[in-house]
Amino acid sequence: MDKSKTVPGICLKCGHDTRGERPGYQERDTGGFCNKCHNENYFEYKAARKVQISAKRDEGVKFWQDKGIKIGDRVTRFVVSFMFMASQQVYGIAKAGSCGAYVTSNFQSGKLSPNNWVKA
Repeated sequence: MDKSKTVPGICLKCGHDTRGERPGYQERDTGGFCNKCHNENYFEYKAARKVQISAKRDEGVKFWQDKGIKIGDRVTRFVVSFMFMASQQVYGIAKAGSCGAYVTSNFQSGKLSPNNWVKA
């Protein structure tokens, strides 16, 4: 944490001088803003992020709908193993979230790319 941002001083946004104010807030890293401006910036960011997440989720839902798959349906695909020169069928669950469309599977942890998955 950058200690210079926790020292009370003049707000970068509104110019309010925070020196000599409530000492309990001086340990909080507000990025050079007074608490009021910091909170306003934070709430603006949270509102914009909510819109962004809902847009990505809607994009993911549309991706699965175009393939005729509902969120939560079981999907499958073939994975080629070059070590054994064979392929294996893996299963997963179609999902949509803050990163758009994705698949969760026991085959591999994390969010997998939705490409090449078909309804099981």
